[in-house]
Amino acid sequence: MAMVALGAGLTVNGYAANGALEMMSGDKSSTLETKLSVPLTKKSYLFIRNRNDSDHEGKASHFTLADAGYTLGSGIDAFCEAQFNEGPMSYGTGLQYFKKSGDLSLVLVPSISLNKEKDLNYQVILKYNPSISKDLRLLTQLEVLSGFRKGERLYGIERARIGLEKKGYTLGIASDTNQTGSSNKTYSNIGGFIGIEF
Repeated sequence: MAMVALGAGLTVNGYAANGALEMMSGDKSSTLETKLSVPLTKKSYLFIRNRNDSDHEGKASHFTLADAGYTLGSGIDAFCEAQFNEGPMSYGTGLQYFKKSGDLSLVLVPSISLNKEKDLNYQVILKYNPSISKDLRLLTQLEVLSGFRKGERLYGIERARIGLEKKGYTLGIASDTNQTGSSNKTYSNIGGFIGIEF
């Protein structure tokens, strides 16, 4: 939360930072997620994403990603990143593609780990955000992440959001599903979310 509080009024070389805060609470766990993008120059930026999870028995986990990105043009960025969680730190590099057409937007992020295993990862975010009235918009979003090592799937994550947005504030129904390992052991968490984008 401190990250968002700092980012809300932050400018660097005249460029404004932007970000988001979301609290999701479900039948099995709760998650607080923050995102912050800080421009360094006209084409370069720093992006930080942090997720803190806690189940209803008090078991907690965290994940932090930090990207240094550069805009190549035509909706394509290149980036290097570091990821932190309970295990060893990992490093990677990749590309990000963004396309918006009307109320529909698409983000594609293929990347490769620079650690010994050279894992392949991809992320897809599809968002549909049409206007309902002057100040109210429908929010529908699906985020899909997958990781592979030597042809075998390491994990899969699907996060779905359906709700309403008014002046950057969001509220609605949420579903988070995780699959781990080649056996695709599945964990699902269904509930609601509130958030703010700035």
